[in-house]
Order: sequence, then C-alpha cells, then structure tokens
Amino acid sequence: MSLTLRNRLLIVAALAIFIPLWLFFVRWTPGAEVKRHQKAFFRAIESADWDSLNALLDPSYQDGWELNREQFVHLVEEGRAQFLYLDIEAQDPVIDAKSIPAEYRAVLRISGSGHALTQQAQKRFNRLQSPFVFTWRKSGPKPWDWQLVSISNPGLNLNDFSAGADLLDF
Repeated sequence: MSLTLRNRLLIVAALAIFIPLWLFFVRWTPGAEVKRHQKAFFRAIESADWDSLNALLDPSYQDGWELNREQFVHLVEEGRAQFLYLDIEAQDPVIDAKSIPAEYRAVLRISGSGHALTQQAQKRFNRLQSPFVFTWRKSGPKPWDWQLVSISNPGLNLNDFSAGADLLDF
C-alpha cells in the first residue's frame, strides 16, 4: 500500500503539530525538567564530571552550609576522590515545581567502594533521616534552562565528614 502525496502531507502536518505540543506539555514541564536536571546532577557527581556539575550550578549558588559554587564543587571533588565508584540514590523524591524556584526533596543514600574510611563515611551519611532540599531556578527563556541555586539539609553537619572527624566513632 503506497501513501498518496496528500496522506504523506497530512502525516507530516500532524507530527509537526503533535511533537511540539508533546514537548511543551509533557517533556518540558517544570517538574519534568527539575527531575531531569536532578538526575543529571547525581550523574555528574557519580561520574566525576566536574564540567557538567559546574554547568548545573547557578553562578550565585549558596547552600545551607554557606558554601558558594566554587567551594561546593571543591568539596564534592575531594569527597568523590575517595571513591572508586559512587552511586547516589534518592529515596521517595518529592518535586514541588508549582512555583519558581522549584524544590526537589529526598532522603539520599550513597553506596560505593574506595579508600578504607569510605565505608564508615557511607554509614554516617546513610544514617541521615532528614531530606535534602535542592532548590532549582529557571535561568533562561528556554524550557530546559534550569540551574541549582541551593542545597540544604539541617541534619547534615559537614564537620562530621572533615579530615579531622573521627569517622570510627559510632
């Protein structure tokens, strides 16, 4: 069965209408974009892709531990360097994208292998019960222009993971 020129044009026209509508109403919704960017954030850390991590962070990034963008990236690089591989899992994430900035909330769990103390650091990190709050802001006119402006978790004390912390004290 061959399609007539008219039928081919109708199919192309239908696709030309359907695809942008699908992109706008399904793929590019704020909630879907925040979820996609959050996954990219975790992947960037897991794969030690610092260029991608920097691209996801807003230049005015300031987190709950008073770290700016450069300090945060440096801290993450140092922590990630202790692992041969790292997996970050968000448990029961909740996305609130009804207003901007949008929030992604989840209790995080990490797993991986690396130097001797990484297992102890994992245990300490994985005991956190309070959720991390990632605050995302639309940074441009395109639907996919989102950047992370802040992370917070009142239950996390970064001093617990510093070089001087006694990771064996449980």
